[in-house]
Amino acid sequence: CSSPSFSFASYLHPELLDLTTPPNTVIASFPVENVRTATVQTKDAYVETRIDGTNLQFLTTEAFAQYEEREIQEVLIIEVYYQCSSGTRTGIYRQFLKLANNHAPRFLQETYEALVPLPLPKHFDVSPFIANGAGIMARDIDLKNNTVTFSIPENDYLLIESHGVKDDPKQFKAILRLKEQVLKMPNKLELIVTGTDAGVPQKSSQVSVIIEPDLSIVYDDPPEFKETFINRTIEKDLLLQLELVPGTETSDVLYSVEGTDAEFFTQTVWSNNTGIDLKIVDLQALPKTKAFLNVVVVASRTQLQKTSCVILLNIPSESVPEPPDTTVEKVL
Repeated sequence: CSSPSFSFASYLHPELLDLTTPPNTVIASFPVENVRTATVQTKDAYVETRIDGTNLQFLTTEAFAQYEEREIQEVLIIEVYYQCSSGTRTGIYRQFLKLANNHAPRFLQETYEALVPLPLPKHFDVSPFIANGAGIMARDIDLKNNTVTFSIPENDYLLIESHGVKDDPKQFKAILRLKEQVLKMPNKLELIVTGTDAGVPQKSSQVSVIIEPDLSIVYDDPPEFKETFINRTIEKDLLLQLELVPGTETSDVLYSVEGTDAEFFTQTVWSNNTGIDLKIVDLQALPKTKAFLNVVVVASRTQLQKTSCVILLNIPSESVPEPPDTTVEKVL
């Protein structure tokens, strides 16, 4: 095998190969003699060879269109087997690639949807509810400056973060986090997520993200008393009425009177379960040594959803009998 311009043992092509070159394009051609065949035996090679008359040609394959998706190397290194008239030989062909920002970030789905349970805590990552737990992903397949920075319009609920994916330098993940604890949200929250790369010039793409509350999970606001502290003086037929704030009452709210003085009270829950009446059991039964009664009324739905009202009732002191009139006689 011989050639006036090609080294069979090792050849570095001086021209840069554009990564957008279509398949089956001749990227290099050299006059040769005594070469019967030229073969690239690597499976799914990006470049193949052929003998066309007296020319050795290098061509892109169908796989070359996937080079940026699959690879990170900036040079093609191809091992070629030559069948010469007088034997065989093996050589290396090297082809440097033209680096450019050929692609905008590509999201792995056309749209993303999430059905989330409520309530959710502050800074909660909603990714487990997106794309079967995979979250929002985008690929930047260019060979250089692989970065995707995610952004969303200003809104009341969510912030966005950008993260790389372990063991894949071309894939990036968007993390949507709640700004604050969310107890309720609109029936449908739609956001546009933008992914921007770090190429020159920069390129970007967008995807729609729709987040909906799971309406099969009913959330009720925690019960809340209209008053949280009551300070009164005990009088005959005293009736204390504690009512829940409208919108926080439900049929499953339970009431209790707690504290060492709870034994001196009777409680009656209202028929619609929106409040409770408190009465003193018997004024005459109150210990003479007590100056006040102190209890806490609790309304609870669960261990975490409850409210309380502190009751402080002053016991008036007993009437002190007036001293009898005193007559003083003076004896002269």
